[in-house]
Amino acid sequence: MQYWFTNVVRQAPHRVLESTGMSRLGDLRIGTVLSALMGIMGLALVAIFTWSVVGKYQQLNAAEDAAAISTLDKRVFWTLQAFRYERGDTASVLKADLAVSNQAAGRNKERRATVDGEMAVILAARSLPVAGWTETLAKLSAVYDEVKALRATADAELQKPLAARNAAFGATFLTGMTKFMTTLEQSSLFLEQAATRANATVGDYLFSKRMVWEVRSAHGQYVLTVLSTMVQRRAFT
Repeated sequence: MQYWFTNVVRQAPHRVLESTGMSRLGDLRIGTVLSALMGIMGLALVAIFTWSVVGKYQQLNAAEDAAAISTLDKRVFWTLQAFRYERGDTASVLKADLAVSNQAAGRNKERRATVDGEMAVILAARSLPVAGWTETLAKLSAVYDEVKALRATADAELQKPLAARNAAFGATFLTGMTKFMTTLEQSSLFLEQAATRANATVGDYLFSKRMVWEVRSAHGQYVLTVLSTMVQRRAFT
């Protein structure tokens, strides 16, 4: 009995040390695991926040692009509206007597100033971040140059008495002016699509604007016919 007690006492310190060492080793392993988990969680949070910031920044860039595109589209559309009046009025008075033609000169001066002012801004927007815009702008610029030449010829014709005017020029004028209107409309549609791709939230506004223009275009030819009939003092049939 005494031998057994003495043996236990002798072995006890070794067992205590062994137990304490294992405990420390266990603590070390748990601490390492916890540290690793905390590190992983930290990296995950950093990644999440970084992704969120990048996403918001991309949304901001897209919104800024959409705003720039939409602003330019507004100018193109406004130019289209003003030019439509110029085209219709000039085409009508080319068939009217000199007194009516002179009255139209003042109206067209103001409309041309609007169109030319807007076109100066549009043609200067070469850095718009839209693929294909450079080609669209070049086409618009070329047709605009044709319009300037037609304007000069129309002004010269309107200074003549009705009987002395070139009867064939009216059709030539309308064809050239309609070409510019079509090019403006195509440019506006191009910008609408680009703005929608950049930011889909502008889609409803652009759709509404397009519908208004379609309705107006559908009735525009009728209005032009009535106006031309009135200035020529012809009876409606």
